[in-house]
Amino acid sequence: MSIKALREFVYNSIFGGVNKQSQPGAGIVVLRKFGNEFRVLCLQDGNTLDLTKGGMDAGETRLQTAVRETFEESSIDELNFEWGLEPHYCRNIAMFVAWTSQDPEILPNPNNGEYEHAGAYWLSFDRAKSLVKPWLVPAIEYAENKVR
Repeated sequence: MSIKALREFVYNSIFGGVNKQSQPGAGIVVLRKFGNEFRVLCLQDGNTLDLTKGGMDAGETRLQTAVRETFEESSIDELNFEWGLEPHYCRNIAMFVAWTSQDPEILPNPNNGEYEHAGAYWLSFDRAKSLVKPWLVPAIEYAENKVR
């Protein structure tokens, strides 16, 4: 078990899975095909990697939130939900799966002007699962099962 996974386990054991991300939200496991292989879009978030996701705004559906957050965090707005619109839930975050042919671009948050991420990387499923926040690994596994 990695240190990151151990910390997550201890935190969830002590606080019962309650976390700073208690607001309902949504995101997308964004995939892009390179040759014959899909890769996962991962965003640099401090010392770890993250997926595109965020909290819901008033009046938004989960899918609208996922699409908006993906655009705000990666500038990707061409998304193909080829595998359907059934999300996988990680805690209170609905994670959809979609593919794109676009490259990400990290821009400042339109609401506060701050950069939320330091970079973006296309990683294999295995590499992404080893580097993202542990509680998001099931979303990557869900996406991996969808494309196979």
